[in-house]
Amino acid sequence: MNYLNYFKPKWKHSDWKVRRKAVSKLKRYSLLRRISENDNDERVREEATKRLNDKSFWQELAKKRRRYRLCVFIVIVLGFISRTIWLTLTPESDAIPRTSLSLIDEIIEELELGNIAFNSPSTLSLGDSEVIQLILSQQLSIEELQQKIRAKGKTEGHRIRVSNKMEARLSGPGFKIEAILPEVQAVAASKSTEWKWKIEATKGGNQELHLTLSALLYLDDQLTPYVIRTFERTINVRVTLLRRISSFVAGNWQWLWTAILIPVAGWIIHKRKRRRANKADEAVSIQK
Repeated sequence: MNYLNYFKPKWKHSDWKVRRKAVSKLKRYSLLRRISENDNDERVREEATKRLNDKSFWQELAKKRRRYRLCVFIVIVLGFISRTIWLTLTPESDAIPRTSLSLIDEIIEELELGNIAFNSPSTLSLGDSEVIQLILSQQLSIEELQQKIRAKGKTEGHRIRVSNKMEARLSGPGFKIEAILPEVQAVAASKSTEWKWKIEATKGGNQELHLTLSALLYLDDQLTPYVIRTFERTINVRVTLLRRISSFVAGNWQWLWTAILIPVAGWIIHKRKRRRANKADEAVSIQK
């Protein structure tokens, strides 16, 4: 007598009759398939094959799978409902604090990457104006964006992180800057976003121009800017001789009036008086 049979499932029993009887009641497709291919006794294999070809077996298996899917669906629905109830009833003081610095790191890491290109003139005459153009895109390469820049000056491109709402600002104390397009814009994944500014040089010499790109993040129920990248470029503002003279006159007209114009005017008046006196003397001598 084989005592190991007491510790084995019946479909593994040493007696083929016990195995065949157990196979006739099995409901696992994978197990029946294995027995039909690997059992040592041909009669047991035939019983497994017969079980696999039985229509009632497949109907029973289909019901079992439907019940399993229904149970999974119920578990998912109950889990969703319980989570919703828990979030509703949990006080805000027990919630995870949203002031953690790591939260900002997670948000920034989730931002997608995009390409930008912009122009920056190297020289500009005092009083003259120029256009600064910036284009952002996720679809176009840096080279393609640079080709789209129509404004004058050297073009350059960079790869940065972008959000669905971006802010681009241009600043510089030596320039009068006017935004042609809105500085805060929504960013689409399939289309390019463009910014434009008109700058006018108001100071001579080397002047700094700053371009700041910020992602607008939704924190504490409001949009908060996060600076992604800042670019600083130096523009040499030339001052022409005519501009220097006009600026000097405009800034020193009172001194010029006192030091030059009044003496010249006095000299002219004195000259005229002397000329009149000479004419009077000539008239008297003629009469004599």
